[in-house]
Amino acid sequence: MEVRRLAREDLPVAARMFAVAFDSDPMSRLMLPDDDQRRRFLERGGRRQIERAIPHRHVFGAYHDGTLCGIAVWLPPGVAVRSAEAIPASAALRALRVGLRHPRLTVRYLRARAAAMKALHQSGAWHLAFLATDPRVQGRGVARRLLDRVLRRADEDAVGVWLETYDPANPPIYERFDFRTTTELTGSGVLPRLWLMERPPADG
Repeated sequence: MEVRRLAREDLPVAARMFAVAFDSDPMSRLMLPDDDQRRRFLERGGRRQIERAIPHRHVFGAYHDGTLCGIAVWLPPGVAVRSAEAIPASAALRALRVGLRHPRLTVRYLRARAAAMKALHQSGAWHLAFLATDPRVQGRGVARRLLDRVLRRADEDAVGVWLETYDPANPPIYERFDFRTTTELTGSGVLPRLWLMERPPADG
């Protein structure tokens, strides 16, 4: 298996991989409960996020026999990249309805998330924007290979790494790589639980 910068010709495959990885994400399902609409949105949005991150030179693909089987999008300290994909009107309406039904909870949640994200962006740490692997190769060390490349650099430079996830399956996985939850927003059963995780540089 080879890990190298993602080839632009592999963008369509990478975008589909992104859509599959985030299809079960609780926030994605809350905003877009329709399966077909959600997958189309995720694929378009994922492609645009990847395209915007590529110029920062830390979008890596894992290739097995020349076939893309995993992708990691890393953003260097101080860099933020957002998808240009517009939120569908149906998703915006659902968000508005949740906000109107639970205004105080929604405001507290969004403010806490914004404050935590701002602090992390300003911390001088690397951001693991997302990691996705082909389900057919999961359990074969693809994720580790995609993570190790930048984790080693972060350790050498004595800087941290951070990520965010709404998927409850992810925190135990990232804990194996020395990430620890530093902010957890419960959402009180209305909004998805959010974990912000940080990994300090290894000693010495």
